[in-house]
Amino acid sequence: DAYHMCIFYALETIEIGSRRAVVMSGKLGMPGLASAGKGIDMGLFDFFRRKKPQPNPDDEFDRELEEALGALDEEDEGPTPAYVFAHYALRQIALDDPLQFLAIVASPEAEEFIGAVLEDVEEQVGGKIGFDAAAVTIHLGRAKRFPCAVIELPEPKESPEAFMVALVALFDPENGPPPDSIEGRFFTLEKGASFDGESWNVLAEWTADGGHSNFGAGPAPELGPFVAAISEKIELESAPAN
Repeated sequence: DAYHMCIFYALETIEIGSRRAVVMSGKLGMPGLASAGKGIDMGLFDFFRRKKPQPNPDDEFDRELEEALGALDEEDEGPTPAYVFAHYALRQIALDDPLQFLAIVASPEAEEFIGAVLEDVEEQVGGKIGFDAAAVTIHLGRAKRFPCAVIELPEPKESPEAFMVALVALFDPENGPPPDSIEGRFFTLEKGASFDGESWNVLAEWTADGGHSNFGAGPAPELGPFVAAISEKIELESAPAN
């Protein structure tokens, strides 16, 4: 069923880059992340803790955010901080290095990481997101045969903020360790605009170059239906495996 499609099975061991992950009872653990000199590169934390009073034109995230804000009319309030967090910040980090993103969200530092991203987005946008890292839930499992991390957010207040986003890393653990660099896919389940008082959801996908595909009406904002919809999309498009 949909639930079993989105979990790792107990006592399974996979390799994420040069890092060994032990999966037990649906939880992905990354040994040694807190030890000095071991585990993932925590440089992303340094990036998000920087104090940047002015946007840095040499920084990809700053440029992309500035372009998005600048494209709006002056009368438009612009994207909400919650939208920027889900659609810009998480997407860029996840697709820039899917293996590192998986390792971070599977680590004991996951909540600290989410908090650092939230803080940076609020500083960049100049507004409060309205929730903290403790309100964000991370689910680790699979979409079909691919490792998947779903980030569940508090209920969105307006369109097109996200209920959930998901990174799918395109490698099959059954085929052995992945290469050092892999591709990922980043899906969103968004709150749709209401024209007649009826609420609806939208399933969509972002690409690394900023392309956004809208797949129409999405599933209920629940883990199982969301992962099932992602899995169906991947299966229909015959996503590559290593």
